[in-house]
Amino acid sequence: MPNSNNLIFVVIFLFGLKLFDWGIAVSIILLPGTIAHELCHYLVGLLLNACPTKLVLWPVRSGNRLVLGEVGFTHLTWYNAAMTGMAPLLLIPLAWQVARSAGTGWHNIGMAYLEAVLLASAIPSGTDFKVAFRFTAGPVLLFVGTFAWLVHH
Repeated sequence: MPNSNNLIFVVIFLFGLKLFDWGIAVSIILLPGTIAHELCHYLVGLLLNACPTKLVLWPVRSGNRLVLGEVGFTHLTWYNAAMTGMAPLLLIPLAWQVARSAGTGWHNIGMAYLEAVLLASAIPSGTDFKVAFRFTAGPVLLFVGTFAWLVHH
């Protein structure tokens, strides 16, 4: 079972990230999560033939905003766009596993940080939603498939 002290830390950490816009400081704090987030897009896109062409894992300034990471694709279609766009949600079970394996002392602090970063990075961005809902059939199939799996198990 996850440590309740870690849960408190995670909630405060996530709230603090949303409350303040710290720019480059937040991008450095979230770097492990950004890498995991973008790799989820890349690997799911690779598995589903979305043909990833670009992988940026380091924050880049784009005009007045900071882009934490980016993956480009050349073959997003009705059957792969939804799962490729929502791929970072796969970080939620990983964060749960990290929470379950937390120990004591400094190890516990590191695991709480990793859990918080993974959860913060599991949230799909606005661009992720645009990619996922680019084609109507994909999200519908994803919803029906998830519902069928939940009913079956």
